[in-house]
Amino acid sequence: MSVSVHLWVLAVIVVGSMLAGFRLGLGGWEPAKEERETGEDRNPEEETAFPEARDAGGSRGRQGAERVRAGGSARRDPLGRKKKPDKEPAGLAMGSPAQGEVSPLREDGAKGVKIRAEQGKLYSPASGKIIRLYPAGNAFRLRTEDGIELTVRAGVRTEELEGRYFRPRVLQNEVVGKGKLLLEFDKEGIEAEGYDTSVWIMVDGAEGYRKVTFAEEGQIRTGENLLWVSK
Repeated sequence: MSVSVHLWVLAVIVVGSMLAGFRLGLGGWEPAKEERETGEDRNPEEETAFPEARDAGGSRGRQGAERVRAGGSARRDPLGRKKKPDKEPAGLAMGSPAQGEVSPLREDGAKGVKIRAEQGKLYSPASGKIIRLYPAGNAFRLRTEDGIELTVRAGVRTEELEGRYFRPRVLQNEVVGKGKLLLEFDKEGIEAEGYDTSVWIMVDGAEGYRKVTFAEEGQIRTGENLLWVSK
């Protein structure tokens, strides 16, 4: 009798243990199912793609992601920019053939300016035709589409170098556009010979035009408006 009781009690304990284990198993599985159904099982790559957006959450998070993607590309550096005048002079504008420091040209009563060039390159200040290429290769005479004649020269008295250090990139009678490379010159070599490498630009003919206005003294970049010719 006592043996039967003991066996019955043991059976109850075993069955109870099995039921308890089954419940625990179900309890461990259900939350995982809910997680998948609610979309909480996230892609690991998405977790690290844009951490700032993930921390913010929701639409704010998406906006944060866009800012991260942009990476500040819209930022603008305000330093080093030349302040332009409120209103430029009237007339036909000619660009600067070189980059450097502008100052008035007072030598020999010439009507023009000179530029302390920073590089050994000269560009066409306007569209037109090369009507003269000087033999020494250091200067050009350009007639613009509007009939204005400009002389652009590299260096002071550099014709004495008889073409050394100069490499013209256009031919006489060639039609050129504004910004066309006219000349390359060895700035350091010319200066080593004891010559000034300032670039001169002069207005030599402007039939039908009466007034020439030059940019103020100061730094100028290649192609920026340097002079204006008006009627």
